[in-house]
Amino acid sequence: MRTAFYPMYPTQMISVPYVLAWIIGSLVVGLAMQRVMRFRIVEH
Repeated sequence: MRTAFYPMYPTQMISVPYVLAWIIGSLVVGLAMQRVMRFRIVEH
């Protein structure tokens, strides 16, 4: 898409380790929240 407007613009702009870090971090936080909230949900 960018190359259609800017032919000299580099298309390799995404960092794979950065994206993987966000994915893994989001999974860890989500699973930790689910584990904490599971006990609160069961109690009610």
